[in-house]
Amino acid sequence: MSDYLAEIQRMSVPFMKPYTYGHLETAGHKNKNREVMFYDKQKQCRDTKEGHEIIEQAEGLLRMEIRPSHKELRKFSPKRRAIELLTRSFFTNMTGSVLKHVQFTAPVEGVTLGWLKSQPYSIHQIESTMGFNLLKKTLTASEIKQLYKPSTYDNRRTLARKIHFQALNL
Repeated sequence: MSDYLAEIQRMSVPFMKPYTYGHLETAGHKNKNREVMFYDKQKQCRDTKEGHEIIEQAEGLLRMEIRPSHKELRKFSPKRRAIELLTRSFFTNMTGSVLKHVQFTAPVEGVTLGWLKSQPYSIHQIESTMGFNLLKKTLTASEIKQLYKPSTYDNRRTLARKIHFQALNL
């Protein structure tokens, strides 16, 4: 769970600044009007001293909370009435706008020759992506930016979003 929270903390969300609480217990992004936070539900259940059964059920759950701006609330309900905001369309809109920015990198431990040959990318691009993903796991975004020219860093990020290693049987 802490790996997911670390990746969320390193993500770039437009017009929002990342933050963390504790030792990666909570990770999120916020600005003056809006906040999105993720945390380990099992840790929260332990802190609130829930029953043993509830703590077991919460294992592996990553909880997301969205605190929308007043403008977003008024778009769905001019008077911000709860009955008008507790709808499927509001939920879909709020979560969709957040989840489009959330992308987790898959761990890469082995590559088969067949998978490499089936890719539309060159071996150089695949190697670059694997190296960049490894750097993202061990360094912060500001540290990685020190290693690359701005254009190279942008190209690596774009390539890392295109090449997905989930197809591998790892």
